Amino acid sequence: MENLILYVISIISFLLAVYSLIRVFKLKDDVQRTRDEADALRRHVGYSLDQLKTDIIASLQTEMRRQSGAPYFNKDMTIGEALKLHALAQTVMAGFHLGGCSSCDIKEDHILGAAAKDYGIDIDNLLEALNGLLDGTTVLPSEQVHQIKLVDMLK
Repeated sequence: MENLILYVISIISFLLAVYSLIRVFKLKDDVQRTRDEADALRRHVGYSLDQLKTDIIASLQTEMRRQSGAPYFNKDMTIGEALKLHALAQTVMAGFHLGGCSSCDIKEDHILGAAAKDYGIDIDNLLEALNGLLDGTTVLPSEQVHQIKLVDMLK
C-alpha cells in the first residue's frame, strides 16, 4: 500500500512538473512576443518623433517666411506662380513627376496643392523641396547644380 501511495505521488509530481514546464515555455513565448511588440513600438515612436520634428521645422520655416514677407511656395499658389517664384521650380516639380512630361496635363492656373493631390504626390515633401530652392537646402542632380552655378555667375 505504501508503494502505491508513493507511486501515485510520483505520478502527480511528474504531471505537475510537465504542466509547469509547459507553462514556462508559454511564458517564455509571451515574454518574447512582448519584447518584439515593445521594440516595434519604440521604432514607431522614434519614427513619429523624427517626423514630428521635421514637420515642426518645416512649419516654422514657412511661418518665418510668411511673417518676413519673403515669397515662399505654398499649396494655395498656382503652378504659374510657383514657376515664376524660382527658375528651377519646374525642375523640382518634374522630379516629383508633376508636370514636365508630355502625358501630364498641368496648366499654369492649376493650384499646386490640388495638382499634387491629383497626382498622388505628398504636398509637404514637394513644398519642402520647392522652399529648399529659396533657402538653399534642396539638392539637385550634379548637372543642374552646375547650371545653377553658371546662371548665378552670369547674374
